[in-house]
Amino acid sequence: MRLKAACMLLLIVFIAALCGIFARPSGLLSSFWPANAILAGLAFRNRDMAGATAWLSAFIGFILADLVTGSTWFQAIVLTLGNVVGAWVAYVLLSSLSAQHGQLLSGRSVLHLILVSVAASLCAGAIGALAMQHIFGKPFLDGFYFWFMGELLHYAIILPVMLTATPPRRWPQEWRDYRDRTSLRRRARHATPFLALILSSGAGILIGGPGAVMFSVPALLWCAMTYNLFGSTLVTLMFSCWTIIAISLHYLDLSVPWPLAIADLQSIRIGVLFLTLTPLTVAIITATRKQLLRQVQHLASHDQLSGLLNRRAFDDEAAKRLASLMRQKRLVAVLMLDIDHFKRINDTWGHSAGDQVLVTFAQVASGCLDQKGIIGRIGGEEFSVLMPVNSATEALRIAEEIRQRFAQAPVDGGQATTICATVSIGVVVARGAEHLKHLLIRADQALYQAKNCGRNCVQLVNLIDTDEPDGFCGIGQDLGMPLPLAPNEPRVVEAHVRSSC
Repeated sequence: MRLKAACMLLLIVFIAALCGIFARPSGLLSSFWPANAILAGLAFRNRDMAGATAWLSAFIGFILADLVTGSTWFQAIVLTLGNVVGAWVAYVLLSSLSAQHGQLLSGRSVLHLILVSVAASLCAGAIGALAMQHIFGKPFLDGFYFWFMGELLHYAIILPVMLTATPPRRWPQEWRDYRDRTSLRRRARHATPFLALILSSGAGILIGGPGAVMFSVPALLWCAMTYNLFGSTLVTLMFSCWTIIAISLHYLDLSVPWPLAIADLQSIRIGVLFLTLTPLTVAIITATRKQLLRQVQHLASHDQLSGLLNRRAFDDEAAKRLASLMRQKRLVAVLMLDIDHFKRINDTWGHSAGDQVLVTFAQVASGCLDQKGIIGRIGGEEFSVLMPVNSATEALRIAEEIRQRFAQAPVDGGQATTICATVSIGVVVARGAEHLKHLLIRADQALYQAKNCGRNCVQLVNLIDTDEPDGFCGIGQDLGMPLPLAPNEPRVVEAHVRSSC
């Protein structure tokens, strides 16, 4: 795994370095150099890319990029040394930050990011200045200033993206989730700030002048307040890279003498740096406030004991899911679940033991669903589930799995005792066109039938026209899983003994 990561890192560094080399004017250092910040971010986010082998592969990637573009071995090694040292310092300092600042989750995280970027740029600048002195004949201070400002700018615009990005393996699922929960009209509204940024950047090219870079500030702030933190940092990175490259290639005319003097280029870099920090700060503050709002909403919509949705939140979310399933023409299953003899558990072993039974059941049921559907606590010991299914048999299998696992789950009753409890389940399977209230009523009726069958069993109501079973009731019937032999009432045994329950 580490060898694969090292090879991947070599390829990424090689490509990023080539991008920087092709963007530099002949005989000078590049004004766009993303490789160092990308290397530091990857090493920080991926442990497999932080070992000695990975750093050696990155070193080789830098050297190969220089050699294939005509640099000598001496030039390649000296320039690579400055790049790798700066990236390594950034990685070490990022690793020393708290998780909050490492993910840019606080307003003060911008300050920590700048300090990390400054330290890495100072180290890279010192080595880079020596390289420029020997390779290009530049004075040490001029070379240091040029290299330092370039590194600082690229760390400031690239590291936020690296720190806030979700793992690539989750991108397809996140896109599917976004597509399922948003309408086409909402997606169009969501794209409006980015479209405004494109138009304002185009206006800067058409109009030109010293103020052209500032045309996009309102659109950048709009993006920062609209998108999540990763989206905001990505948009800011795209704008900053475009601005740097457009100025370097003279697409963006700032009405200054051309070719740009070093002093003018450095002034532009400083301007872009602070232009980048403004929307980044706004995005972090906005994300922090949204996170606080989500926490408040979570407290308002979730049961504090079980951590599941409360009744109101379940009804709202279930209605949304049902509408989505109706558009997809999917089958839906609604489950009503009731813990057997729960009042007797409270009366016999106390409310703390009853609370522990509820918590255990919530954990078991959530684990069996595995994010396939939603579950809520709608009453004292009553729970509801809504989930998409492919058949009534699948719904029955999941309900049986919940019943069996809960019957086998030990519940600590305190004082070296273990409580064994069971659950009765009513299931209704229908097409998404059914109304939620109707489905809940039918599932509740199935639950009462399960209670009448002796509890600790599953009763199915099939509302679809198939040859699948219309109902199921009983204890110990085989659905492809071993069923425990369970009494209908809760029992308590010594902690070191596990009874069949």
